[in-house]
Amino acid sequence: MPLRYALLTAVLFSAAAAGAQGPAVASAEDPGVLMAALVDLRGRTSESKAFSMSDTRRYTLAQRLLQADARNALAHEELALRYLLEFDWRRQMARRFGRWDSTSTRGMSGGANRARRRALEHVTAALAAEPARAGAHRIALRVALLAEDSLALAHAAAAYHASRPDDPDAALAAALAAWRAGDAPTAAAFLDSARTAISPADRRALDDPAPFMAEDEGVTLDGDSAAAAARAWGVRDPLRLTPENERHLEHAARLVVADLLFGNGMGGRGWETARGQVYLRFGPPDYDAEWTAANHIAKVFGAMNRWVYSDPDGFTLTFEDGFRSGDFDFASSSTGEDDVTRARGLFRTVRERYALRPAGGLIPLTTLTSRFRGANGATDLVVSFGLPVPDRDVPGGTPFGLDAGAFLLGTDGEVAAEARLHAATVGSGDVIRVDTTTLWTGALALSVPPGAYTLDVEALQPASRRAGAVRGVVEAPAFAGDGLQLSDLLLATAIDEDGADSGPGVVRRGGFAIRPAAAETFATGDPLYVYVEIYGLRVEDGRARYEVEAALRPADRAGALRRLSRRVLGRRAPAGVAVRAGGERAAAGTHADDVQYVVLDAADQPPGAYSLSLTIRDLATGDVVTATRPVTLY
Repeated sequence: MPLRYALLTAVLFSAAAAGAQGPAVASAEDPGVLMAALVDLRGRTSESKAFSMSDTRRYTLAQRLLQADARNALAHEELALRYLLEFDWRRQMARRFGRWDSTSTRGMSGGANRARRRALEHVTAALAAEPARAGAHRIALRVALLAEDSLALAHAAAAYHASRPDDPDAALAAALAAWRAGDAPTAAAFLDSARTAISPADRRALDDPAPFMAEDEGVTLDGDSAAAAARAWGVRDPLRLTPENERHLEHAARLVVADLLFGNGMGGRGWETARGQVYLRFGPPDYDAEWTAANHIAKVFGAMNRWVYSDPDGFTLTFEDGFRSGDFDFASSSTGEDDVTRARGLFRTVRERYALRPAGGLIPLTTLTSRFRGANGATDLVVSFGLPVPDRDVPGGTPFGLDAGAFLLGTDGEVAAEARLHAATVGSGDVIRVDTTTLWTGALALSVPPGAYTLDVEALQPASRRAGAVRGVVEAPAFAGDGLQLSDLLLATAIDEDGADSGPGVVRRGGFAIRPAAAETFATGDPLYVYVEIYGLRVEDGRARYEVEAALRPADRAGALRRLSRRVLGRRAPAGVAVRAGGERAAAGTHADDVQYVVLDAADQPPGAYSLSLTIRDLATGDVVTATRPVTLY
């Protein structure tokens, strides 16, 4: 039996019993009668009627109920809702016509803050009467979210969960507060607790990524849907160095926010509404405005809400509540494309929006990747990376506490290869100067079958709660066949022929200890090391003979007309610097594959953009191959 009918039946039964014993009857201002009437009205009208200029029945009943019972939790909750809605309306007005200030006591912001304070006063009174009253706790959460007050959110969530430890919605609220505070492990623990108690429908909303997957992702949840969902979440995990999936935690947080802010109080979940669906996929809009518009059909003034998302995939969606019922839907149009159609198209083609925001701040990473032939048909990748440190002259042994990793994901989203390192301290040779920045450098080596991959490079400092990640597509070539081939050019800041150098920024190839550069940027006075591997040389009389030429030339950014005029006038493109080994000095080896490195001195070159090329000529066959890489000198 619905609660409102149960209360009304109980009141009538009590009145009948009293009548059987004597002449006493229930008064019109009897708290029980008023509570039954308010519960019934709340069940038949949306919560927007708690703050309505034209329909004041709910507000009036709550006031009468408080006069009859000053501690009544239902009445205080209803008035808390009323002032919450007033706070939101005044806050929107302040944002539209000026600047919303959560601390102001004057103007539009002042009016909004007074309404917020009264909402919290009634929440406190409701919880004093009934500490476990879920509706009052949820209003406190909503006030904190609208005010963007993270401390108030944490307090409200803690009180909610403490009073209702077995309520999955309270656990989800606690997960939201922990996630907003940057505590991913605690958020994940609360999320796991909620997952065991929620309904199957809510669990699907929590764990199913299908509603916001773009149509070109090629991930289907048919068949083994649990495994497919796990793979889809795995692809989205921005930090594989942590046991938690931060993207999944963000999704859970958005579910809770959507449920709190976009429901209408008449059942159903807020994430199932139009605004809730958009919020799940794209997060909060960059601009949000509400206004009133005339509904000429219904002869009422409806509500409009516009959400604006900026670049790179900027778009705007408008929602309307034409009858002031609390149900916002996509705005319709009598001509052209309406927002229903536009939203469906966006859901299919635009990827969901999410950006990693670590509690301690982002670590800006620079990365370079070089590819080589590996063993047994595999492809080797050397991934170098750098992150800024405060001082170039950091002494060796300085505590650092950095975890780093490189992960190669296949087209199915599974991790095909990974490499990790931990740097407890800064070594004396682990920092370099790149332009105006001092970088700590590291390097990781991976080996995978040839193919297309997504490369994810991550860094994490648990003590400072800082993290960073760079993700991009990389092709692992096969280096197959018998013809002459070159690996990528591996730019380096030092190469030790004895192989004695060590540290997190060192990789070993061809018998050398190599410190790969973390960026394609070098000082004009510093040596530029270039390591390359040669495959498919012809061996004659037990020897492979070839010629090497490395050249660093200014990037020719002249337009077509300027290049034509140079040819007509016999002028050359800007000169550079080159190193060549050939003729009698030809490098020699006894195998079809070999390794080489050259050192370029660019001390006399002006700063700017350059093209680095390395050419190998097989003297036995005349075959020539060239590899290039952009370089910037400062």
